[in-house]
Amino acid sequence: MESTIKKPLKFFFRFFKKGYLIHWNNFFKEDPRLEPDIKVVEINKKKEYVTTVAFHNNGEESVYTAYYKDVITSTLEEESKKSIHVLKANIKELSKEGKNFSYYLEAILGELNELRGIILNTQFLLKYDSFIESIYKITLFIITEYPLIIIGKEKLPVIKAAKKFEKDQAKNKDHKSEDINKIKVFSWKDKTEGVSNTEKLYGVIKGIAVEEDNNTLKSLKIAFSGKALPLDAPLKIKWIFKKGENTKPPLIRIFNLLMNELKVIGHIDSVKTYTDTLEFIFVDELGNKLQHTKNSYYEVIRTKKIPTKEQELHKKIRNLFPDTET
Repeated sequence: MESTIKKPLKFFFRFFKKGYLIHWNNFFKEDPRLEPDIKVVEINKKKEYVTTVAFHNNGEESVYTAYYKDVITSTLEEESKKSIHVLKANIKELSKEGKNFSYYLEAILGELNELRGIILNTQFLLKYDSFIESIYKITLFIITEYPLIIIGKEKLPVIKAAKKFEKDQAKNKDHKSEDINKIKVFSWKDKTEGVSNTEKLYGVIKGIAVEEDNNTLKSLKIAFSGKALPLDAPLKIKWIFKKGENTKPPLIRIFNLLMNELKVIGHIDSVKTYTDTLEFIFVDELGNKLQHTKNSYYEVIRTKKIPTKEQELHKKIRNLFPDTET
């Protein structure tokens, strides 16, 4: 179903006509690639999420929740990038051959307009902004990179709509100018016990998962304050607990434990916002910024084998919150 040089929008035509139903239904089916010790424990089609539990040799369990809207947003973002990459490659090839690529791009704009019409006439596709936004992003790439191509075609619905989308995005940024360079950190659900919970958690993870010093505790209290903090002032707490040479899987698993299983910190629906927050708060043991944490998140929810040492830490954290909902 992937897009090709000859058909840069092939994925979108197939996906928007019938593929989206298959994709949605497959999300709620048990993945045959799941390891034997992982079971699906809840499928909620109404709220569109699937929860799995991993059983470990020591009797401990790890719970993970995946939301469809995160999966579809990530899928369409990736496919938009692929289509733009294919378009660039084809235009480069046409230019090398000395051919005029204006007719090619005009045809692509016509197809984008057709795809927009399909979305507007399909109730399911209107549920998620990411469907129409994926089309507008490809359209904006064309009219920004090759502005001469739209002379006389400004009234084409997909071009008008894409420009409006771009303006609306800019307006939203202006309206949120105070928060545009801020990120909201995690917060304890029980606000009255917030400071106490942070101190208890620090007592368990100090020297094992984070550096043991007063600055770490101060920064950790900020990390669970729920405040919107300036992006240019990351907390830089050193996360020293590693799996092999990778810091991120243990970090993600512990926050999944706090957020999805123990439910003691507020839930963050967006995977990108969640992993961006982790990258804002933590650095590796050398003080380097964590990168590609979003990719690690998807690896973590699929691969559930956890080292014994890490399982022991999970058990200690569970013991901190014995009366929480699981």
